[in-house]
Amino acid sequence: MSTHHDLLASCWTWAGDVGPGDQDQRSPVPLPERIEALAASGWRGVGIQHADLVELRDTIGLPRLREQLEDAGIERIELEFLSDWWERGTARATSDRRLDDFLEAAAQLGAPALKIGACHLGAGRSEAPEPVAFAADLHRIAERADAFDLTLALEAMADTNLPTFGDAVDLIRAVDHPRAGLAVDIYQLARSGDDDVTLLPALLEDVTVAVVELGDAPVGADGVAPRCLPGRGDLDMAGFVVAMIDAGWDGFWGVEIIADELRALPVAQGLSEVRAGVDVALARAQEIRDARP
Repeated sequence: MSTHHDLLASCWTWAGDVGPGDQDQRSPVPLPERIEALAASGWRGVGIQHADLVELRDTIGLPRLREQLEDAGIERIELEFLSDWWERGTARATSDRRLDDFLEAAAQLGAPALKIGACHLGAGRSEAPEPVAFAADLHRIAERADAFDLTLALEAMADTNLPTFGDAVDLIRAVDHPRAGLAVDIYQLARSGDDDVTLLPALLEDVTVAVVELGDAPVGADGVAPRCLPGRGDLDMAGFVVAMIDAGWDGFWGVEIIADELRALPVAQGLSEVRAGVDVALARAQEIRDARP
């Protein structure tokens, strides 16, 4: 198992002082500085979220973006994040336009995966969609993605109508489309109580995994952002890595850190510290595997 060539910085991990709750989600850090920071600490993949994607498309252009990332050693680009694909009316139209942007980017950047979410529930949010219609809508966008060799990575989250990982697995099985896959995120597993990672190999036996994400957080963390730098929290990253390898995963390890302490650091320092913490977990995972009979 490599600990050097297979790490991918999710969109927020290399964005600087910005996060998913901000009104303007474009990175405030110039792209050359961000790319230089990636190369300096040996990352081999990145996630790009929609606001940054559109900004870069409309300024330097996606072919130039791909060239600059490849020159820095980036081998994989993942796209983030599509929601509201199950809605109707204006919300559906907005989501479909965003999907158009992602499909164009997949074609020009060679991106193989797009992270998507489920229906957020609660005060001021949507009611859960009817299950058959929900599955049909996921099949609909999987059909569109298929024409672009793009796999959807559905992420279970505690405050959505797919609150547990098992719920997301069940939906992917029901949709039964080769472009409908899963995002397996250690933080979201812990947040929803799916923290027995030894169950993952059996759960994932007959479904597609498109994205895997490492991270760290203190015990009891909830919501999107109360995470921390790897190694400073309580999540068992090494155990998660072992379980995912046992489940057959041999792709990139995404690293998603959404935390105030990361936002406060210069991008180069932040990427270096995140990398160092994850490398410790990967080395520990290798030790666990090597110690097996």
